[in-house]
Amino acid sequence: FFVMALLSSKLAAKLRSTEKALTKTSLEYDRLSQLYKQIFDDIATGIVTIDASNIITSCNYAVEKITGFSRQDLINQPFDTFFPEVNLQETMHDRPVADLTQQDGTTIRIGYSSSQLNLPQGPVEDQNSAGGMPEADNSRIITMQDISKVEQMERKVRNAEKMAAIGELSAAVAHDFRNPLAAISGSAQILSMELADSEAAGSTNQSLADIILRESNRMAKTITEFLQFARPTTVTPEWFNLRRMVGETVEQLTSQNAPNQQCTIQNTIPDQLDCWADRQQLQTICMHLLENSCVASKQTTKPITITANEQEKTEKNVLCIQITDHGPGIDEKILDKIFTPFFSTRAESTGLGLSIVRQLLEQHHTKLTLTNIPEGGCQAEICLTHPEPPKNDGPPVSP
Repeated sequence: FFVMALLSSKLAAKLRSTEKALTKTSLEYDRLSQLYKQIFDDIATGIVTIDASNIITSCNYAVEKITGFSRQDLINQPFDTFFPEVNLQETMHDRPVADLTQQDGTTIRIGYSSSQLNLPQGPVEDQNSAGGMPEADNSRIITMQDISKVEQMERKVRNAEKMAAIGELSAAVAHDFRNPLAAISGSAQILSMELADSEAAGSTNQSLADIILRESNRMAKTITEFLQFARPTTVTPEWFNLRRMVGETVEQLTSQNAPNQQCTIQNTIPDQLDCWADRQQLQTICMHLLENSCVASKQTTKPITITANEQEKTEKNVLCIQITDHGPGIDEKILDKIFTPFFSTRAESTGLGLSIVRQLLEQHHTKLTLTNIPEGGCQAEICLTHPEPPKNDGPPVSP
């Protein structure tokens, strides 16, 4: 009886120790299972598992987001039904790509990879009775990501590199053209003045001289645009009177013999309104925008208005400039293309005006907002942030 009591005590202690260890193991298993489930569901990469018959056995939330199908639609269905372009035997690339048709019919690009998922077959008792290691299941795990935006960014980078090369080449060519073009333009001006003073005024020679002068000026403007686009200057902000600057721009745009001399522009900017920006660059921006408005307003007698006012946005003082015309507005089909370099709806235009505007505004950390007016026309708005006014802590100290 003493020996039995001793054995019973030992077995009871061993049982308690085993139960404690089992409880701890079970708790750790539950935590590990919860961690696995959270990682599986929250990871941004799509994960799909398939069995030896290519039937989908599980998938995570990212796969639902990529494909547009729910888990109920995917699980227990053939893998090729939803991913026909995915080649699981692909070995030529580290990260092969394929097209994927989503539930709404949209086609996107995915990058994927697959590997063997060695899961044991059969229940545990069958494995132990068979002796040795169980036979591995021919299951696979596939990871995938939506790379449509990545490829789009890569195309933009390649286009940017190509445009940079074109810009450098254009700048070099334009720079070499400026000197002979200036000589041609100067000679044409002298010839035109001499013909105007002579008896040959109004003759064919006078018309030819005017053509040479006009086309030389047009080529000089094109070359200037190429140089502005290819070699943007650094921003040198300063305080200046906005109404005076816009008035000079309007006078230059509608001066005698200018292409837009018949354009009517109303400058309604307050007299005492000052602006903090690069004066020359902002004048270039206004010149391009007003020129586009003049071309759009050729079929109407309503004037183009340019105004400005100070506003407070996101606790910052900004100066907003609005240029409004009453033309046909901007076609919605080309709204996303108008800032593309060399894109234009006019045969005589280089298509660099709005590209230069966007480039200069990006250097000012702002952008151009274009809005079609319901009653007809378009409004271009620029909002420039003003710096904090300098603190006056006393009289200035001489250096």
